[in-house]
Amino acid sequence: MAKRKTVEPIRDREKIKDISSYLRAGSESNYILFMLGLHTGLRISDLLNTLDILILIKH
Repeated sequence: MAKRKTVEPIRDREKIKDISSYLRAGSESNYILFMLGLHTGLRISDLLNTLDILILIKH
């Protein structure tokens, strides 16, 4: 089993703006996931699981 790494949130507002701009210029879906995670505090795995459930419910 792989050893879990400790991660810290990005607290520098300038770095958040830079990441946001970079993602917005490249991939709208990545930008949306980043912004959802930023504003909800959910991890990417939680966001993706939620999106999978919503897609299944819709269809």
